[in-house]
Amino acid sequence: MKPQNLTHVKKGDRVRLISMNDPYSDLGEGATGTVDCIDDIGTIHVLWDGGSRLGLVPGVDRWKVIESRTEDEIQTGKAYFIRKPLNLEDLKGTIGYGYGHEYVIEETVTLSLESFKHFSENLLEDFDFISERKHMMCVDKAAVWHSILVQSEEPGIGILVECEGYDYARYAALLPESW
Repeated sequence: MKPQNLTHVKKGDRVRLISMNDPYSDLGEGATGTVDCIDDIGTIHVLWDGGSRLGLVPGVDRWKVIESRTEDEIQTGKAYFIRKPLNLEDLKGTIGYGYGHEYVIEETVTLSLESFKHFSENLLEDFDFISERKHMMCVDKAAVWHSILVQSEEPGIGILVECEGYDYARYAALLPESW
C-alpha cells in the first residue's frame, strides 16, 4: 500500500529536489527530474535530468512538484538520433535506419512556418529556444533521450532535439509519426 501523502505525485510529474538525506548522492538542491514510477513501498523513482536514477524517500527527502503531467500527456517512442545533422535532408536520410533510440518529449516548441524552415535548414546554428530549454535535455542512464520536439505550426514535420548542453541541435531525429 502506498503512503497517503503520495497521492499528489504521479508518473510524468516534474520534480525539483529541495534536500536529500544521502551522503553518497551527487544530486544537489535544485536538481530536476521526471517521476518514472512509485514502487509498492512508496519510493518515488526519478529520472534526474543529469542522468541519475536515485529515488526519493518520503519522510526523509524533500522535493517539490514543479509540473504535473498525465500519462496521456507524456509522449514517448523510438527515433534514430544523428549527431550534428546539417539540415532536414540529413535527417530524412535516416528514415528506417538503425533500431532507434527511446525518447521522451519534455516540451514541444511550435514555430512559424518561416522560422521552422530556417531552423530545419540550419540545425547547427544556435537558437534561443534550444538554449532556454537545454536543462530539459539529456540521455539518462537507461539510454532514454529526453528531448524537445520542434515543429511547424503546419502539421506533418517534427524534429526531436537533444542538445547535449549546447545551444544547437547537436543530436536530432525526425519524429517517426510525422512521416
